[in-house]
Amino acid sequence: MARNPSDNSTHWLVMLPAGKIIGPYTSDAVLKLIREGAANEDCRIKKMGTGTWHPLSKEAQFFDAILEAMNNPAKGAGNPNHQAENFFSETIIQKAPQSAEATRISGSMVANQQDEMTVPGVSSDEQGAPDIINAPQVRASTKAADKKTDGNVLELSNLGQVAREEIRKNSKGPIALVVGAVVLALAAFFIDTGPGPQELQLILPNLNRPPVAQFDERMVDAAFNKARTYFWADTVEGYLLSQAQLVTLIEAVPQYMPARGLLCQVYRELWPYVKQANAELEIVKKLYKSTRALDPTGPAGAYCEVTQLLIQGRTNEAVGVVGYFLEVWDRDNIEYLREMESKGRLAHRFSEDPIMMSFRAELLATVREDGGTRIDLSTAAAYTQNIQQRVPYWVKMYYLQARFLMQAGRPQDAAQAFEKTLKLNPNHKPSLIEFGIMNYTQFRQADKALNYITGALNARGIVTRNLESRANFTLAKIYAERRDLAEALKYAEKAYDLNPADSMTKNLVVELGGNVKLSDSAARNNTLVLEGDQHEREGDCLMAQGLYKSAFEADPQNAPAAMKAGKCLKQLNRPREAINWLLKAIKADPKFTTPYLLLADYYSEAYDFRRAEAILNQAAQRFPNHYEILRGYGLLSFRQLRNKAAIGYLTRALKGYEGDIETLILLAKTYLQDQDYQQALNFATRALELDRSNVEAHIVYGRTLAPFKGLDAAITYLRDQRQQFSRNVEYPLAIAELYRDTGRCANAEQEFKTVIEWKPQTKAAYVGLAECYYLAGSIREAVKAFYEAAYYDPSDAEPFVRIGMVYISANRYGDALPLLKRALTVNEMKPLVRYYLGKAYFGMGDYKAALDWAMQEAAQNPRLAEPYVLAAEVHSATGAYKECADQYQKAVGLRTANRAELYVNMAQCQRQSQNLDGAQGSLDIAITLESGRPEIYREQGALFELRGDLRAAAAAYNKYLTLSPNAPDRAGVESQLNRLGGAGD
Repeated sequence: MARNPSDNSTHWLVMLPAGKIIGPYTSDAVLKLIREGAANEDCRIKKMGTGTWHPLSKEAQFFDAILEAMNNPAKGAGNPNHQAENFFSETIIQKAPQSAEATRISGSMVANQQDEMTVPGVSSDEQGAPDIINAPQVRASTKAADKKTDGNVLELSNLGQVAREEIRKNSKGPIALVVGAVVLALAAFFIDTGPGPQELQLILPNLNRPPVAQFDERMVDAAFNKARTYFWADTVEGYLLSQAQLVTLIEAVPQYMPARGLLCQVYRELWPYVKQANAELEIVKKLYKSTRALDPTGPAGAYCEVTQLLIQGRTNEAVGVVGYFLEVWDRDNIEYLREMESKGRLAHRFSEDPIMMSFRAELLATVREDGGTRIDLSTAAAYTQNIQQRVPYWVKMYYLQARFLMQAGRPQDAAQAFEKTLKLNPNHKPSLIEFGIMNYTQFRQADKALNYITGALNARGIVTRNLESRANFTLAKIYAERRDLAEALKYAEKAYDLNPADSMTKNLVVELGGNVKLSDSAARNNTLVLEGDQHEREGDCLMAQGLYKSAFEADPQNAPAAMKAGKCLKQLNRPREAINWLLKAIKADPKFTTPYLLLADYYSEAYDFRRAEAILNQAAQRFPNHYEILRGYGLLSFRQLRNKAAIGYLTRALKGYEGDIETLILLAKTYLQDQDYQQALNFATRALELDRSNVEAHIVYGRTLAPFKGLDAAITYLRDQRQQFSRNVEYPLAIAELYRDTGRCANAEQEFKTVIEWKPQTKAAYVGLAECYYLAGSIREAVKAFYEAAYYDPSDAEPFVRIGMVYISANRYGDALPLLKRALTVNEMKPLVRYYLGKAYFGMGDYKAALDWAMQEAAQNPRLAEPYVLAAEVHSATGAYKECADQYQKAVGLRTANRAELYVNMAQCQRQSQNLDGAQGSLDIAITLESGRPEIYREQGALFELRGDLRAAAAAYNKYLTLSPNAPDRAGVESQLNRLGGAGD
């Protein structure tokens, strides 16, 4: 390419990206610096002794040289800084120029899209498919199928050189030590040998540094753009360099939000290649918490939130969060957006955010909807195409589009998309492999497939073990078809070693006479976890738990694998097995907090409160005052109905982390359970202020609206949320339950049926529907619905108990017994099962068995009043009135509601045991508790009559009939009054 003639009479100063100023140089010297890679488009330049700093690419006589260097990086071979040393006739070190007024950066990562889509110094007409893969001053070459080609992939084997160059380049810069430490840490893994996937690590910035008062905005933006360029390349090597750059930037300017948001995304891209142990989970969590605290409603906090949800496998929640930001956030904040734009300031609109769109695309392609029956690949591909128009250099969006089209059965469109990807980055290894596989499987072009796949496998760079396994499997199939069985077996065994979970690969190895014994590889173990994650996202927890178990058995220290197995087993309604796997996770890594919390959650959900408290005590000893452990205690107390204790724990947890959504929601639910509606509303509102997309927060908020604005207002609010978040079944279920709880069973019945039609496996909908049928007197329909609930979750004793209760109320005691015993077999800790067994035996007249079951229930749950009431009824039926009164005495100290009834019954037993003063005292208490209760006066009449005060007895009987004119025993009481001579008085 011709270049503009240079004027060597002019001398130039060059500012490197880190702020170091070198020179003066003649124009020819500057041109040579560019060609040798010692200066690039990130540099700034000015004339010696005069002028202002401006981008090097803006100087006309250097423009062509920069463009040529970008398009032909091979010409800059060698150590760029070493090459530049020959030109260092004079080096002038001065402080980097400060902007006229230091600016606080709080802008979006995707603000000013046009600027971000432009490679510095290259016009849009001239860019074509620009080389954004090669990092400044980094060279690489790639071998492909014995043919040496010029490559643009960032090679990890070059990181040792990069480290030395970066340290020397920044040795006099303001953050030289940080840069050197980060890059050298990367180089320590990869010098000369190249990494295995398990050797990659996430790097956490020092998040305790205070914000800086002033910084050079141009230099910070330049550093961020460099990191983003690495990110756009969509290579593991690029993500590592982006991570190093972002860690440095965040430690230098902690309040620079775009760097934090991008680092969260880098963590997600690197996640398949790291160990995924507790240490890695903690790194992601810490960056998320810190960023969310600084940017609770901005894009950086949003990106980090979605990243954490995806890494934790909480895809359904991620779907809701992404949907909120894309579809609702702009509308909710329209006034703020208009105000910002009226002031001429760029306001971030999430509805136009390509990062959020990319999350949506990937979720559409992996998360099954409509009860786990489909994924939406075509819409996912359309999203990626939309993103390409906004960020045309983001390689991953072209690659994802090709994959989605291929999976959607559109191979011709997929082929075109792969070609676009490879035009943008000819060395994109995943695209080379996938395109090769597709050429074989879809077009039967074995030679073309062989060239693509072998070229990719022989090239440097990292891909997932699953993809590498598929590549080797395809090669094995090709060679097997060509009857080159030795080569076929070689590739088949390699494929199986990379992904032993693939049964097709295993079968091929066996068919070829190979050995299916696996090598001892931690990376292979990680592949099993990743494969399990994919199945879990697609709703196939049965397959996922098997893969997680295999991963843990291969590496008994892999606590996250054991934990994930436990979570999947719980979803499969195998709680006992889930608990065992969580115990294995704790044993494998006692410093991993999540298994403790899950285990306590599962124990308390199964009413095993003693074990739940024990596991939390164990965790508290290891993690004193940890907010998550305190929240665990709060959940346990909440389920025990110990609201004050729960509030105490949760308040302490909130002091440990004020932005913990789960704690805020649980506090709101606890106050709602305690009927403190104002506090419930306050905490639900706080949760929504932090996360407007949280489904549970919206449901609790809607429930708390009912006491303030009425049921209709609460239902309207939940319906609005249902319309906005149409993928969440939780909203129609909450509407149905709210109708049921307020006695509007006709509405509730219809809503429950809607939920069941949408997602038939929703157990809670069957339980709610059964309750509505029962209240409406449809006993047969109620029993049928309870059986449906038991079918979808046979590990839950509740449906069996409820059927037993229905039969007892219908006096079908014999039918109730086997169901209640089945419930006890399912969960021996379930409260009141023994009590209802006693009720059934009592109804059958077997008082000995009834008393025995009542006492067993009292021993199991001594804080419940019901077993003592049943024991009292048994004693009353057998004439043991003193024992009857004693049991009622125990019950009244445990019950908070309907205590007047217990005092009346106790008074009756006291009267029958001739304890008349005790009986009168019990009635006096009953009157103070509920003076309008008719039964008080019927018993008082009997007591007065026994004492010989016939006038008082008649007055008491008359009051009873006045308060209960339709009393079932009215005829008997009137007969008694006639006998006393007080009828009609």
